[in-house]
Amino acid sequence: RLNVTLLQSYASGRAYSAVGGVDTRPFVTNPGYVRPPTAVTYFFSRRGAFRTEDIFSTDLALNYAFNWSLGSKTVRVFVQPEVINLFNEQGVASTDSTVFDTTIIDATTTGATSCNGSRCQSFNPFTETPVEGVHWVKGPNFGQAIGPGAYQTPRTFRVSVGFRF
Repeated sequence: RLNVTLLQSYASGRAYSAVGGVDTRPFVTNPGYVRPPTAVTYFFSRRGAFRTEDIFSTDLALNYAFNWSLGSKTVRVFVQPEVINLFNEQGVASTDSTVFDTTIIDATTTGATSCNGSRCQSFNPFTETPVEGVHWVKGPNFGQAIGPGAYQTPRTFRVSVGFRF
């Protein structure tokens, strides 16, 4: 017996945004918190403004099985070679989305690039629209893979051998 499997998969790119923390304490009267938050999540871009790459993959598997007689018993033996990502497509599925603003920019501790050679200007997140390069900057690895697991699996070969009785 011979079975052939060809599997095509597609994963659309994932949306991500430029998101960072903003200190709202100068603009909001403390309603009585013992410890008011020092930073709240703020979207510097529209939500989902950036996308990772689309990921395509074609997998191929063959399964060859035959019967093997062992006295009064019959054992089915199978061999299944597989090629994952047959055409070795390459893509990045997960990226860094770090953003720095006036509340966290400190080149000595974060290695962040400052706005125009100095600290970014503060802004009121309730009434002003922040400008990139003036009020905030993308982190040095923004849009790049976050680690080895962020890349599409490269072409991979594997073989399974089994017995059914």
